[in-house]
Amino acid sequence: MNIAIVAGVMSDLTNMDNMSLIIQHYYASSGAHLKKSTTAA
Repeated sequence: MNIAIVAGVMSDLTNMDNMSLIIQHYYASSGAHLKKSTTAA
């Protein structure tokens, strides 16, 4: 996980109106990261 991404997510968590978008972005990013790691392995 990238520290900048974590910091950005934590910052965005203060805006509850965008919570669903943040969750979608988080899972999309995590999924891409896991897929990339699996492919590399």
